[in-house]
Amino acid sequence: MHAKGNAMDWTNIESGWKEYQVNAKNRWTKLTNELLEATNGKRESLAARVQETYGLTMEAAEQQVADWQSRQEVKPALVAAAPK
Repeated sequence: MHAKGNAMDWTNIESGWKEYQVNAKNRWTKLTNELLEATNGKRESLAARVQETYGLTMEAAEQQVADWQSRQEVKPALVAAAPK
Protein backbone atom coordinates (compact mmCIF):
# COMPACT_ATOMS: atom_id res chain seq x y z
CA MET A 1 0.00 0.00 0.00
CA HIS A 2 1.17 3.54 -0.55
CA ALA A 3 0.39 6.75 1.23
CA LYS A 4 -1.71 9.25 -0.68
CA GLY A 5 0.51 11.71 -2.50
CA ASN A 6 3.50 9.39 -2.16
CA ALA A 7 3.89 7.79 -5.57
CA MET A 8 5.17 4.25 -5.73
CA ASP A 9 8.74 3.97 -6.88
CA TRP A 10 8.76 3.22 -10.61
CA THR A 11 11.25 0.38 -10.13
CA ASN A 12 8.47 -1.58 -8.41
CA ILE A 13 6.22 -1.07 -11.43
CA GLU A 14 8.99 -1.95 -13.88
CA SER A 15 9.99 -5.11 -12.04
CA GLY A 16 6.37 -6.24 -11.80
CA TRP A 17 5.31 -4.95 -15.21
CA LYS A 18 3.36 -8.11 -16.14
CA GLU A 19 0.99 -7.42 -13.23
CA TYR A 20 0.86 -3.63 -13.63
CA GLN A 21 0.35 -3.92 -17.37
CA VAL A 22 -3.28 -4.92 -16.73
CA ASN A 23 -3.85 -1.67 -14.84
CA ALA A 24 -2.16 0.29 -17.61
CA LYS A 25 -4.40 -1.37 -20.20
CA ASN A 26 -7.46 -0.41 -18.14
CA ARG A 27 -6.24 3.21 -17.98
CA TRP A 28 -5.21 3.55 -21.64
CA THR A 29 -7.62 1.30 -23.50
CA LYS A 30 -6.33 2.35 -26.94
CA LEU A 31 -2.91 0.87 -26.18
CA THR A 32 -2.65 -2.69 -27.42
CA ASN A 33 -1.20 -5.46 -25.29
CA GLU A 34 1.68 -5.63 -27.76
CA LEU A 35 2.47 -1.92 -27.31
CA LEU A 36 2.33 -2.27 -23.54
CA GLU A 37 4.55 -5.36 -23.57
CA ALA A 38 7.04 -3.58 -25.83
CA THR A 39 7.54 -0.83 -23.22
CA ASN A 40 9.06 -3.45 -20.87
CA GLY A 41 7.72 -1.31 -18.03
CA LYS A 42 9.98 1.61 -18.93
CA ARG A 43 8.32 4.85 -17.85
CA GLU A 44 9.65 6.92 -20.77
CA SER A 45 8.51 4.32 -23.26
CA LEU A 46 5.02 4.16 -21.75
CA ALA A 47 4.72 7.95 -21.83
CA ALA A 48 5.83 7.98 -25.49
CA ARG A 49 3.21 5.35 -26.41
CA VAL A 50 0.51 7.34 -24.57
CA GLN A 51 1.62 10.51 -26.35
CA GLU A 52 1.56 8.92 -29.80
CA THR A 53 -1.66 6.96 -29.36
CA TYR A 54 -3.69 9.75 -27.80
CA GLY A 55 -2.15 12.69 -29.69
CA LEU A 56 -0.99 14.42 -26.51
CA THR A 57 1.97 16.63 -25.78
CA MET A 58 4.78 14.83 -24.00
CA GLU A 59 4.04 16.95 -20.92
CA ALA A 60 0.39 15.81 -20.89
CA ALA A 61 1.40 12.19 -21.43
CA GLU A 62 3.94 12.39 -18.60
CA GLN A 63 1.26 13.87 -16.32
CA GLN A 64 -1.12 11.01 -17.13
CA VAL A 65 1.60 8.45 -16.37
CA ALA A 66 2.46 10.24 -13.11
CA ASP A 67 -1.22 10.30 -12.10
CA TRP A 68 -1.56 6.59 -12.93
CA GLN A 69 1.64 5.80 -11.01
CA SER A 70 0.32 7.58 -7.91
CA ARG A 71 -2.72 5.28 -7.91
CA GLN A 72 -0.79 2.02 -8.05
CA GLU A 73 -0.38 -0.22 -5.05
CA VAL A 74 2.36 -2.73 -4.37
CA LYS A 75 1.27 -6.16 -5.57
CA PRO A 76 1.37 -8.78 -2.76
CA ALA A 77 3.46 -11.21 -4.85
CA LEU A 78 6.06 -8.49 -5.37
CA VAL A 79 6.27 -7.71 -1.66
CA ALA A 80 6.86 -11.38 -0.88
CA ALA A 81 9.60 -11.59 -3.52
CA ALA A 82 11.35 -8.39 -2.45
CA PRO A 83 14.82 -8.85 -0.96
CA LYS A 84 15.00 -8.20 2.78
